[in-house]
Amino acid sequence: SSFCLARVAHSLTRRCQEQPAMAVPLDMADWPDAIHINVLQNLGAPSEIAGYLWPYSCLCRSLRSSALLATLWRHVDLADDCTYPVQALQRLMRDVGQAVRWLSLRGLECLDDDAVRTMLDKLSRDNQLVSLDLGRLTDVSTEILATVCHHLPNLRELGVESMADLEDPHLQELCLRCPHLESIDVRFCEQLADVSCFTKHPGRWRCLQLEGCFRLNVGRLFEGSSTFCSLEELSLDAEDLDAPALARLSAVCPRLQSLAVSFAAELNCDALSSLAKLSSLDSLALKKAAKPSDEAWAAFFCEQRKHRAEEVGPGWRLLNFGECEQFCDGAATTLAIEPQPRLRELD
Repeated sequence: SSFCLARVAHSLTRRCQEQPAMAVPLDMADWPDAIHINVLQNLGAPSEIAGYLWPYSCLCRSLRSSALLATLWRHVDLADDCTYPVQALQRLMRDVGQAVRWLSLRGLECLDDDAVRTMLDKLSRDNQLVSLDLGRLTDVSTEILATVCHHLPNLRELGVESMADLEDPHLQELCLRCPHLESIDVRFCEQLADVSCFTKHPGRWRCLQLEGCFRLNVGRLFEGSSTFCSLEELSLDAEDLDAPALARLSAVCPRLQSLAVSFAAELNCDALSSLAKLSSLDSLALKKAAKPSDEAWAAFFCEQRKHRAEEVGPGWRLLNFGECEQFCDGAATTLAIEPQPRLRELD
């Protein structure tokens, strides 16, 4: 933008004033690294495509060719960035689409079915996209899923959070036509009720994000003798789950690393104790679990420490015990015994 370039000019002018003997070469390829770094700092953080690679590529032709190197565009995260007009996004995908392997369009209000379809057409010629997040796109409907199924058979991760018209047949078709799919985010897709597409081949799933699907019969996930032997991340609502079903969770999903349970009102002390057997668990959210006592919480942390696999590393990454009314000083003191160098969220 003109504002960004004005800041760059101001910065360069200031540097020249501070060092009068310094002559800035006319050819930008000859600029010392310090000046390039100064320019990039004024264009924005490296994690912001809009304020980093893209604007920098516009400064000259040589930098444009460098900024479009395929290795820089493997992972494109445009989530919640409202600075992009649709035409600019389509132009970006035209230029770098063949390099993209992970793409997040989450929350981009400017996108509708036609816009997303055009972008996917530019991405999918060699069918190398493995991760796509279309979550919280209010103007995108299930019509786009036909394009996903047709163009992206190698897709492994898909996010469609809050897709209001997503129903069981759509989900079943996705699972059938994208056989490599192993991670799916359908949070707050409130029309879903049937979990059979997950239980049919439980070993394929690595991540299931099911929170907010209040009609979904999640109890069926824990029935029978099948195990989700590869599942590492799971989120769900437990309004209709009883304590025995929650207690079976550690046996059905033995490799869980991240577990988020909302409305865990039926979680009792025994069910909580069973979760301590999850040896890879380092991210845990149990909301509205009012039954376990402070002593039970403290015992959970002690037992989980004993069971934790060595390769997991020390401490927790995330802990959320919102509205767990008996989580008190004893639990907090026991948790504090162990250093938490990786903890990034605590509630």
